[in-house]
Amino acid sequence: MTKTEATISWDVSGYYFYLPALFIYKDIKKVEFRDSVVQQYEMSSGSYQAYDHESGNRVMKYSAGMALQYLPFFAIAHTVAAYSRYPADGFSRPYQMAISFGSLLMAFLGLFYLRKSLLCYFSDTATALTLVLIVTATNYLNYSAIDNAMTHNWLFALYALLIWQSIRFYERPASWRAWCIGATVGLMALTRPTEIIAVLIPLLWGLEGRKPLSERLQFFLSNRRGLKFLLVAALGAVTLGSIQLIYWKYVTGEWLVYRYQDQGFSWLRPHLWQGFFSGKGGWLIYSPAMILSLAGFIALWRKKRPLFPAVAIFACLFIYITFAWDIWWYGGSLGQRAMVQSYAVLAFPMAALIQSAWKQRALKIGIITFGLGCIYYNVWLTHQAHKGGLFVTE
Repeated sequence: MTKTEATISWDVSGYYFYLPALFIYKDIKKVEFRDSVVQQYEMSSGSYQAYDHESGNRVMKYSAGMALQYLPFFAIAHTVAAYSRYPADGFSRPYQMAISFGSLLMAFLGLFYLRKSLLCYFSDTATALTLVLIVTATNYLNYSAIDNAMTHNWLFALYALLIWQSIRFYERPASWRAWCIGATVGLMALTRPTEIIAVLIPLLWGLEGRKPLSERLQFFLSNRRGLKFLLVAALGAVTLGSIQLIYWKYVTGEWLVYRYQDQGFSWLRPHLWQGFFSGKGGWLIYSPAMILSLAGFIALWRKKRPLFPAVAIFACLFIYITFAWDIWWYGGSLGQRAMVQSYAVLAFPMAALIQSAWKQRALKIGIITFGLGCIYYNVWLTHQAHKGGLFVTE
C-alpha cells in the first residue's frame, strides 16, 4: 500500500484528474491513462479516481469544482514543464509544486477575507486571537499547511469570501456583487454538492427578528430591483454549477450520475455522537478548541444577534449533513476534516465569546490557558499524523 504524501495523490488526484484528461491526454471519456499514472507515481493504493460506467466510459468519482480551481496553477505548471526536463504529463514535479503553491495561496486568501469580515463586528484583539486559535489549535492547520490541496482548505477560503461578499452586498447592493455571490455558491456546490447550503449565508446574513425577515423577503420577492439581484445570483450559480451536469451528459448520456455507489447518508440516524466524540475521528476529541465556538453561540445571541440566525442555522444543518454520511470518519482524516470549511463561519461565535470574556480576568486567563493547551495538542497530533508514527488513519 502506498504511503505517498505527494500533493497530487489519494483524493486530490481524483479531483485533479479532469485536467490532464482534458488538456493533456484528450481522453475525458475513457481515462485510459488512469492505471499507468497511478502505478508510476504511486498516488494511491487503487485506481478509484475514475470508475467504469455502464455506458462503457469511465466517470470521475469526484466533482469538477476542484479541477476548475486548480486550473490556473495547472496551466502555469504545464508551461513550465514544456520548457524543462520534467515530463509534461500532468503529474511531475512542476504540477505537484504548482498545486501545492496554489493551495497555500488559497489559505492566505481565506484568512485575509475572514479577518476583514470579523473586524466588521469584533475588536482587533478578538479577531486576532480567533484566527490564531483556528489556524494553530484545530485541524485547519493540517488542511491548510500540509494536506492543503484537499477541498476543505479551498472551501474555507470560499466561505470566507462569501461572508465578505454578503456583508458588502447589504452595505451597497449591486448586480455584480449578486453575481459574485451566486458564482461563489455555485463553485462551492460544484466542489462538494452538499455545500449548496452555503446559500443560507447571503440569504440570512444580518437578520434579527421577524420584521427584518419580512422586509428582506419583500425586497427580494416584491421589489423589481431585488428580484433582479436574485435572478443575477441564480445565473452566477447555474453558470458554474451546471459544469458537472454537462460533463455527466457528455460522458454517460445522463444528466445525473450518483458516483459514490454503495456509500450514502443515514438521514434519519445521523452519527452525531461518533462525529463529535469518537476516538476514531471525533470532531471535539481532535479539535477541542472548537468547544469555544460552540459555547460562543450564547455570546453571539446576546451581543451580535443579527449574526445569529445565519450562523446558527447554517451550523446546525452543516453538522447534521456532515455526520449523516455513513463514512462519518471520512477516511484518511486527521479529526473531522469535513468540518474544516465550516470554521470560517464558526469563527464568529468564537470571536463573540473571546470579546465578551476578555473583560473578565478569570475568563481571559482560562481561555488563554485552554487555547495554549489546544495549540500544543494540535501541533503534536499533526506531527504524529505525518512524522511521529503514533497516529494511523483509516
